[in-house]
Amino acid sequence: MKFDTYASTHSNESDGNPTAYLSLTSEHSEGREISPFLDPIIDAADNMNVKNPSPIYRRVTDFKTGFDNFISFSEKRGTLYFCIFLFTIYFAVGAAVYSLLFEKWTIIDSLYFTVVTFTTCGFGDLVPETENEMIFTGIFVLFGVLVFATVAFGIVFERVFEKYENAIRQAQNKTSRHFLRRFHSSSGESLEEERLTSKLCSTFCEVLPLIVMVIGGAMGIGYIEDWEIVRSIYFAIVVGSSVGYGDVFPNKESTRLACVFYVPFAVGVTAEIFGKITSCYLSHKREQNEKDFLDRRLTMADIERMDRDKNGEVSKEEFLRFFLVTMGKCTHEDLDKLEDLFQKLDSCRDGKLSCNDLVEMTSDGDEELRASLLQGLQ
Repeated sequence: MKFDTYASTHSNESDGNPTAYLSLTSEHSEGREISPFLDPIIDAADNMNVKNPSPIYRRVTDFKTGFDNFISFSEKRGTLYFCIFLFTIYFAVGAAVYSLLFEKWTIIDSLYFTVVTFTTCGFGDLVPETENEMIFTGIFVLFGVLVFATVAFGIVFERVFEKYENAIRQAQNKTSRHFLRRFHSSSGESLEEERLTSKLCSTFCEVLPLIVMVIGGAMGIGYIEDWEIVRSIYFAIVVGSSVGYGDVFPNKESTRLACVFYVPFAVGVTAEIFGKITSCYLSHKREQNEKDFLDRRLTMADIERMDRDKNGEVSKEEFLRFFLVTMGKCTHEDLDKLEDLFQKLDSCRDGKLSCNDLVEMTSDGDEELRASLLQGLQ
């Protein structure tokens, strides 16, 4: 059985049935598996005839979705829309101020200047001249770099590249297996070497299309500007790395319009390329260090460090905590927070989470709901 939840903002639409807030389906493509022990609770709540579900009912049903559906801030749809809204405002301000108030540039030139500003390319072909323009541009630069280059720009491209990685994952895995079969049959590498080769193949499959797109865009701009191939590739590297020496920049209005889209794309893609290459190397080194750490002999000093309660013995919990923290997977503070959360959820104080804990949560609330939950558990 799977489930899908949705909230109704009109009480008359629910028709007095809590199932308007919890829809059980068996074929919903986005549903998640329901824990079997929760079914009696939901069935009991569904049989209740309440006009408006109480906060406790929502608290109980939240247990079915709360942890499975955890979404980070950058992954929330509202965050993406807010970033797009900020970009729209930033571009509108840049176009209006530099086209109408200060420099009297064309709209395209103003948009082009806005792009090379928040991407920190700064070719130097368009610059403010008066003191008032410099004051505004200084604020414009700080706001653009702080809000867009470090936050909004990163969030938007994170979502874009997430879609990209999902799209090429199957082809990437197929290519990696092909290379692994060839290398394995010819050299008989060890398992560790195969894993490294797999990572390199995976990184190569992800990075190559991105490099082609960045260079291809620069080649198109260079074709319109009558640049040589070397100059076009040089332009792609300078733009993508956001160096922006100012020795090569677009002069035509059409290519500046193209750069309004190409420059942020190239900067974001190049950052992703650098990140993937760096991540591949650091991941390999981290795994090597972890392997060396786990393969070494256990000492009395290690046992003393693991023994947090100083009772002369190391429990499984202490063992796991020690290695997770030592290997950098988490911190003691992270584990302490999880322990506190468990204690809060364990209403029965029996060291386990079960249906009884959900029933116990209603002990100081809706007695009708509590009775229905108990009936559903029988």
